[in-house]
Amino acid sequence: HFERSIRFFEKTDDNKGAYLVYKSLGASYEAGAMYERAVAAYKRFLDRAANTKNAADRLTTMISLARVEEVRGNLEQSAEWYNKALSISREMGENKRIIEIHNMLGLLYQDIGDTARAMENFRLSSQLAQSSNDLENLTYTYESLGNYYQRQNDLNKELEIQQQAYEANGRAGNLVAQSDNAYRIASIFIEQKNPEDAIPFLQDAVDLATKAEQPERAVNALITLSK
Repeated sequence: HFERSIRFFEKTDDNKGAYLVYKSLGASYEAGAMYERAVAAYKRFLDRAANTKNAADRLTTMISLARVEEVRGNLEQSAEWYNKALSISREMGENKRIIEIHNMLGLLYQDIGDTARAMENFRLSSQLAQSSNDLENLTYTYESLGNYYQRQNDLNKELEIQQQAYEANGRAGNLVAQSDNAYRIASIFIEQKNPEDAIPFLQDAVDLATKAEQPERAVNALITLSK
């Protein structure tokens, strides 16, 4: 069906129709894990859409290309597409999308091993999310940073991030995430040989998990509290 549609639009010189079919074709290939074909279709879409004013579709397609290249293990190419998407997001003034892309770049540069770029993108993501009061993306960035510092075994920096995430999730009303933050803060205090500082956060983790109807989380915190 896609191939017939493409031939039809090519014959009629319907550029918009043709490039939208390529976008749909790319999405279909991606969903079917046919990633090489997905990349080819998405690139054909961008070639056709280059001289149009449809920046929103170009943006989402670049993000799709970044995602597919990351799955294929082509991390540098993925970063290139994310950065191109970032440029268009800035031109469009899409602040929420800018925050999301910076966070995705932070995660990607971590995998590449470029710590400096990863931290810079996380910093920009959290800075923009704070200034625009985007709590959803702010807490997501904090989660990414917390996981990074945990893998690095940097307890002091992780503690700082977990405390910021705890406050942000509290403002956002994310009971489950805030309970997890409280439990992780308590765990860090225990690892640092400060069990007395851990107690109030363990109690808070129990209360938040109970309110969120998450009995397993509440039981885990209670077990740790009883030790």
